[in-house]
Amino acid sequence: RSKGIDNLSNSEKVKDNMIFFSMYLLLFENMKENCISKLKSFFEDIQTINGKVKLVISDEYKKIENKKFNGKKNIFLATMNWFVENGAINQEEFETLINIRNDRNKISHELLKLLYNDCDEDMVKNFLKCIEIYKKIDNWWILNIEIPISGEYNFDEILEDQVISGNLLMISIVM
Repeated sequence: RSKGIDNLSNSEKVKDNMIFFSMYLLLFENMKENCISKLKSFFEDIQTINGKVKLVISDEYKKIENKKFNGKKNIFLATMNWFVENGAINQEEFETLINIRNDRNKISHELLKLLYNDCDEDMVKNFLKCIEIYKKIDNWWILNIEIPISGEYNFDEILEDQVISGNLLMISIVM
């Protein structure tokens, strides 16, 4: 019998791999949606139009979301590029996020093949890097956007390594 058949016939191994793959998708999709929505809401303007209060996307955000990568618009990459340009993450981490997104696509579209062949070590490393990068972006956002805008906190009292959003706290509990 081949290793692939053995992988598929071992219910514990399939279960463990399915848990890992689902956690990978959960983490990536949550990070993606969270980062995109934070940035979009940051650039929304409140305007009164015809007597009604509306949220209007700013021209600055439109420039971000219209940025092209390899000739195509990609809101995730455009958002992550904004985080690079503003010092939340570096270019190497941006490139890692591209690899993580490729892993996400592989899990979504080639799940049976992954279960057959087994998860490779690079995917596990990328999963751990995704956690690190997500925490780094989350921490940067709170310290550089949310806290300064709120005006409610004294920076001298904030311990940077202890800052975490409710969203990332929920993710860490699940994992």
